[in-house]
Amino acid sequence: MLIPAFIKLLLDDVFVGGNWRLLFLILIGTLLVYLARNLLYFCSKVNAVSIGENLCCNVRNRLFDHLQHMRLQFYSRNRAGQISSRMMNDTHAVQLFVQDDLPKLLQSSFLFLGLLGMLYCVNWQLALATTIVLPLHLQAFRFFTRPIKESTRAAQHDVSIVHGSLIENFLGMEVVKGCTAEQRLGAAFEQANRVSRQSQVRSKTYHVAQKIVADLVVGLGMIGLLGFGAYHVIECNMEIGMFVAFFTYVGMLYPTVLQLMSGGAKLVRTSACTDRIFELLRNDDQETSSRFASRLKPIRGHLRFERVCFRYRHGPAVLNQIDLEVRPGQICAIVGHSGAGKSTLAKLVPRFLEADQGRILLDGMDVRRIQTQHLRSTNHWCRVPGDVPL
Repeated sequence: MLIPAFIKLLLDDVFVGGNWRLLFLILIGTLLVYLARNLLYFCSKVNAVSIGENLCCNVRNRLFDHLQHMRLQFYSRNRAGQISSRMMNDTHAVQLFVQDDLPKLLQSSFLFLGLLGMLYCVNWQLALATTIVLPLHLQAFRFFTRPIKESTRAAQHDVSIVHGSLIENFLGMEVVKGCTAEQRLGAAFEQANRVSRQSQVRSKTYHVAQKIVADLVVGLGMIGLLGFGAYHVIECNMEIGMFVAFFTYVGMLYPTVLQLMSGGAKLVRTSACTDRIFELLRNDDQETSSRFASRLKPIRGHLRFERVCFRYRHGPAVLNQIDLEVRPGQICAIVGHSGAGKSTLAKLVPRFLEADQGRILLDGMDVRRIQTQHLRSTNHWCRVPGDVPL
């Protein structure tokens, strides 16, 4: 903000009065301004990068720890690729905002307030004519906030679908090739990618539209400044140097306003990513153990199901009033057609799934009262999953 003041002194005092000493001071001051500006930029950028990396690392660690304790039903309802996309892509968007956009937004905010004060100190009448359009900027920001946030949220969701499809197809590539499903899955991926592209374009379109509206409002303010400023110079004997300094401040103010509008739009877009992150953190579908959970030493293996019922979400009952007893050392084979509930029954014992009704007793104790880690110890049981990663 010192450069316009230097220009005023240069036009009104150095050029007119031939003050060489003042010229030397102006040159030294300009050099110091640029040195200080770049030093502050370096320090702020290094700190922003460090804060962004630490924030992203901590959030990802917190998410991973939270997801580790989610029930198995959560993973059956949500595709692994979509979960990983939230954990990586959404946190990366927040990281980039903290490192790149947040410092610019803060800098623009302080610069805006400083320039506003300087304008009213130089000439309050011209300043009033210049800033009368600022409420229009605020109204435009409020108008675009909701569509930008909603479109960004939809775009992130569509990206997570593409990401999930990609990961799961790669994990199940052996099955894909064995079933010659390359063409079908390729078409599905192209469709998901097309939808993601359209949602990304829609999101960016709102952002560009906000910039266009803001620039048009800036044009209105510039027209008012030129007309009213010319009147002051011609009729009110305003010094040329004063007008040039004022015009230079305005030339700094309007780009700062555009940066504020752009930074605000990026903040709204980032808030959509943070909402998706907090949705995961607020999800309380976690494994729980009784505060009085204990350990069985040793586990003998006397297993009993008492009137156990289970259903997946709002679907039909998979298990209904199951009574079963397996004594220690007894070999028990559970057979049935696909979907009969064999795997579901097995998953209830280590509490990968939770029964809706009834109880499961291990050595006479409800499994919900046994410490989860102790219950699932490989010393006590073994499971060979038959799930196909597709």
